[in-house]
Amino acid sequence: MKPETANSKLQAEANSLKARISDLEKEKADLIAASQKAEADSSKKVKALNNLISRLRSEAKEKEAEIQAKISEIETLKASEAALKQSDEQNKVKIESLNKNMADLTEKMNNEIAKKKKTIMLLAILLAVAVILAIIGFIIGFARKRKVASA
Repeated sequence: MKPETANSKLQAEANSLKARISDLEKEKADLIAASQKAEADSSKKVKALNNLISRLRSEAKEKEAEIQAKISEIETLKASEAALKQSDEQNKVKIESLNKNMADLTEKMNNEIAKKKKTIMLLAILLAVAVILAIIGFIIGFARKRKVASA
C-alpha cells in the first residue's frame, strides 16, 4: 500500500471521526438545551406547586382559626346557657316562694276580712238594739210627758 493511499485513508477516517464528533457535540448541545428547558419547566412547575401548597396551608390555618373561634363561641354559648338555666331555676324558686307568700297573705287577709265582717255585724246588731232602745226610750219618755201633762 502506498503511503499516500494510506494517508488519504487515514485522512478520510479522521474526517469521518471529526464529522462524527461534530454530530455528537451538536447532539450533546441539543440534549443540554432540552435538559435546560425541561429544568426550567420543572422549576416553574415546582414554584407553582410550592405557591399552591403555601396558599393551601394558609387557607388551612385560616380554617383552623375559624374552627377555634367557633369552638370558643360554642363554649361561651354553653356557659351562657348554663347560667341562664341556673338563673331560671333560681327564678322558679323565687316565684314559688312569692306564690306561697301570696297564698299566706291571701289567707290572712280573708281571715281578717271575716273578723271585720263579724265585728261589723256585731256593731250593726248593737246599733240596731241601741236604736230600738232609743225609740222605746223616746216612746216611754213621750208617754210619761203626756201623762204628766194630762195629770
